[in-house]
Amino acid sequence: MAEPNCPKCRTVAMRRARINDLDSVVHWCPACHGLWLPGEAMTGFLRDDPRLLTPPRKARESDYLCPTCLEPMAAFRYLQTYVTIDLCRACKGVWLDERELKEIRTVRRHHRNEGTLEELPPVEGVKGTLIDFVNRAIASLSDFTD
Repeated sequence: MAEPNCPKCRTVAMRRARINDLDSVVHWCPACHGLWLPGEAMTGFLRDDPRLLTPPRKARESDYLCPTCLEPMAAFRYLQTYVTIDLCRACKGVWLDERELKEIRTVRRHHRNEGTLEELPPVEGVKGTLIDFVNRAIASLSDFTD
């Protein structure tokens, strides 16, 4: 089976990477270094409550098409940042541009160093669950994204 094309570059086939902590396979673009967390990974992580795979009501339509099903994705802000992450409403995959991944990591590191990361109230619903998943993925991907 061919790897999906990058939603940003459109014609570049993404490469696979395994996140051992999450027992999942993700895809990354060798050209723009964006990261695709496929719906299977999200569904596996959220198998206890599939209702959590619904974007927030305030999500707007993304500029990207899902690399798996070619449907427009929903875009919404990541906690404590100005980063907009993209979620496919159809297959439930998540896309992060390279700069978005780096900004999330930088902001989280800053809040951790300042002692403010854990003081924030937990985010409920799909947004909180996606943030948790993305945080775990970011921590697991540090070796090949630095």
